[in-house]
Amino acid sequence: MPKQDNSSVELLINALNNEKVLDTLAKTLQPLIQAAVDNAVDKLSNELKLRNEIIDQLKKDNDDLKMKLQHQAKYLDDIETYSKQENLIIHGLPTTSMSEAVGSSQQPTGTEVRTIHETSRTTESTFLDFCRTQLRVDIHPTDISICHRLKKRDNMSYPPVIVRFANRKSREAVYSARRMLRSSTNRNQQHVYINEHLTQNTSKTFGRARALVRNHQLLQAWTYHGKVTVKQLDNQVKTINDLSELNIY
Repeated sequence: MPKQDNSSVELLINALNNEKVLDTLAKTLQPLIQAAVDNAVDKLSNELKLRNEIIDQLKKDNDDLKMKLQHQAKYLDDIETYSKQENLIIHGLPTTSMSEAVGSSQQPTGTEVRTIHETSRTTESTFLDFCRTQLRVDIHPTDISICHRLKKRDNMSYPPVIVRFANRKSREAVYSARRMLRSSTNRNQQHVYINEHLTQNTSKTFGRARALVRNHQLLQAWTYHGKVTVKQLDNQVKTINDLSELNIY
């Protein structure tokens, strides 16, 4: 191991203790240090600028995708609305067994038994009889494309009935006649409601609109051809195309 040159160390210490040497060293190193710092700052600034540009572009792309998805969702909802315009949903229509439909003397008792024995033919017969006796509308089997029960929920007395009409005229006649169900002559009978076949989004919008009516923030809310329509407190009528439009009330 080489011996340490004490004289060289002493010279170095003495030089560092010399203010002139330190000043000279500082003046020499300061530009180098500043250049290194400036270079690091510029590099970091460029990286941050590049990342911000990437983030801004990603935000723009995300907004564009959201807009496209909204337009696509509305387009699909419009198609679904159009496909359901020939349908009506009847809630509260009692079930009828096959034996009841043909007039058998041995009629089954109990809602559960009737529901089991009911067929699409007897459902159609029940609906036609309901139109004739309660709505005062003469609907024929040829006016109906499909008539059957939907799945029964726990809070329902009877499974709802979906009816697809063969022509718009018959459908409009039944839907317009639903006001007969509110007349005094029908108040003591079972509660039957006729609704349009709405999409999920429109159903949510309609539910919100009815809640606003109950809260006295709107006068009325109803649907027409699958669209929600409301009457405002100033009696102006407005078509609601999206749930967000109800946030102003």
